[in-house]
Amino acid sequence: MKNIIDYLKERKNISFLEDPFNEVDGLVLAELVYSNFNQILDENSDMSIEELSKEFWNLHTEKEIMSSPSTTKMAPFLMKEMEDSSRFKGMRVKKFVEDSSLEDIMQFAALTFELPDGSVFISFRGTDGTVVGWAEDFKFSFSTTEGHKMAVDYINEYHKNQSKPIRVGGHSKGGNLAVFASAFCDTSIRKKIVNVYSYDGPGFLMNIIDSKEYKDILPRVLSVVPESSLVGTLLTNQYKTIITNADGFFVFQHDDMQWHIVDNHFEELESRSEISLFFEEVLRNWQLRCDENEREEIFEAIFSLITDNELLKEDDEKLTPAFFYNVIKKSSKLSGKDKSLLLDSISEVFSSISDVTKRKIKENLSTALKHDF
Repeated sequence: MKNIIDYLKERKNISFLEDPFNEVDGLVLAELVYSNFNQILDENSDMSIEELSKEFWNLHTEKEIMSSPSTTKMAPFLMKEMEDSSRFKGMRVKKFVEDSSLEDIMQFAALTFELPDGSVFISFRGTDGTVVGWAEDFKFSFSTTEGHKMAVDYINEYHKNQSKPIRVGGHSKGGNLAVFASAFCDTSIRKKIVNVYSYDGPGFLMNIIDSKEYKDILPRVLSVVPESSLVGTLLTNQYKTIITNADGFFVFQHDDMQWHIVDNHFEELESRSEISLFFEEVLRNWQLRCDENEREEIFEAIFSLITDNELLKEDDEKLTPAFFYNVIKKSSKLSGKDKSLLLDSISEVFSSISDVTKRKIKENLSTALKHDF
């Protein structure tokens, strides 16, 4: 099935005048920000997509990119199609910001695109696979983060005098940041935002959901999730949602290169898969069992275990099997209270799985007994 690279190839001669910006274009720009631009771009940069592509491929080879284990390694290949496209040729790439801090538990990157249709698209990067990136994701379950603040500051600082219509988007954590920043940026800027795209991005705690700022931006938000979405069902959201068909099994569908594209839209399905619905309920049950304070305590115990035992070395901060093995080995050094906290949390997860499984079995038995044999 066709993906966003196929979309760019097939529609390279179709301009925005002939076919206006759509949610697939948004995914292209949400994916592109995963590229490693830190040797080329900074906050003062302003170059065309053609110039950016040339600079990038002068620094990197296809073999080098393909050897990466990252699920987002295909992002730079989008530029090869965009630079020779009537749709994206001449697009300006500006205001690249990238920052990461273990101390602040923050991994952040954002980029602005000035499109040929006269609008701008602000793209926020999702999780990059580092420990600090995933730690920030876990923090979403009990608080806002430094990354949320940086996303709001990015829009306010770089787009305070923006006269063009604004679109904002991101994949995974980037989708969450896109919605948050659009909701809590300055009111004068929020009025210029026409669309917000969350591509399999997690939701929010109820204090955000209930805020007037969230309610104000909500009608402009579109969520796209794969059939077996897990990340996009975390926490709570009230988005209008497209469910797209995708290759891969369960969590591997989070890779948006696996999503099916038909012409200028996603291949839509009526409902998510059973496994996606099952784990959504499991996680919601767990959230009811563990309140926000308990989740914060669990996080602090795990994160202190990682940092206090010097497991975060510069050359080993990716979430590899070896890293998890080292964390488990060091768990004996936890205090009695923290050990008990982790064991209780694990127990609650299994209890949630058990509760949902029992309910599903009862529902299936009830349905079966209603049929005549």
